[in-house]
Amino acid sequence: MCQKPTSTSSSTNDERIEESISKLVQQNGNDGDRDSDLSSLVRPTTRKLMFPRQLHDLLRECDDEIATWNRNGSSFMIVDHVAFVQEVLPKYFRHTNLDSFKRQLNAYGFQGR
Repeated sequence: MCQKPTSTSSSTNDERIEESISKLVQQNGNDGDRDSDLSSLVRPTTRKLMFPRQLHDLLRECDDEIATWNRNGSSFMIVDHVAFVQEVLPKYFRHTNLDSFKRQLNAYGFQGR
């Protein structure tokens, strides 16, 4: 189970997730000249900031039998590692290496359990 960085409480899981992603963007290189909305993540100069958005999309669209957020949205768990590596990672990333995925999570403040 991976725990996402803490955020202030919001009314829904999606709002909390969006807020966490926005904070990660600000902490990891948003220079203040760009719009703070998440559409700036697709700009080539902010390519490294696409990971939080890709992670959010991955977990939102992923089958719950493969990976899912917990009930309160504070962490997620990869249920089926084989399916995650073979089916999910290639859709969102250029690699299928679970260790690389974990390193990216760690770089953005996620902690494994």
